[in-house]
Amino acid sequence: RHTGTDNRNFDFFFQAQVLWDEAMARNLNEFMEKNPGRQVVVLAGSGHMAFGSGIPKRAYRLNNKEYAVILNSDDVRQEIADFVLFPESVAYDESPKLMVILKEEHRRVEITGFAPDSIAGRAGLIEGDIILSLDGEKIAAIEDIKIHLLYKKKGDAVVVKVLRKRFLFGDREVEVRVEF
Repeated sequence: RHTGTDNRNFDFFFQAQVLWDEAMARNLNEFMEKNPGRQVVVLAGSGHMAFGSGIPKRAYRLNNKEYAVILNSDDVRQEIADFVLFPESVAYDESPKLMVILKEEHRRVEITGFAPDSIAGRAGLIEGDIILSLDGEKIAAIEDIKIHLLYKKKGDAVVVKVLRKRFLFGDREVEVRVEF
């Protein structure tokens, strides 16, 4: 992807690239031999790292040390790297939300408020309700709710079991069906 390479001989460019990668791999290996037990991060252009070619495979050939390639790229082809940062946006269906404000304390999740026009509020949940379960799955943390809702989509429903405080008659378990 270097600019101005259209008018040059590709063979010379390739030879220069191979020499450059080989020199960087040898310098990396030399540093690792002088500093055993240390981990090394190499910052280089993607052409020197993509698909493990260039520096990674050349260094591995010299020292058999494990490596991982992390690319900051919008190219997310299979096996381009072990990790790709900032890939292109991927279309996805956002998981539904209860539209509640939650507080987590002592492995209990309490509803402390509602977003405007909350579907959970319309369904009958109220402030102060302690969420005990979603579709029978015990809830002990806000993350439990998020994970459960990952598998829901528009048109689905969830049965929310809550512990509701009552003024005179003590706490009572209530089930509310929330449709997304």
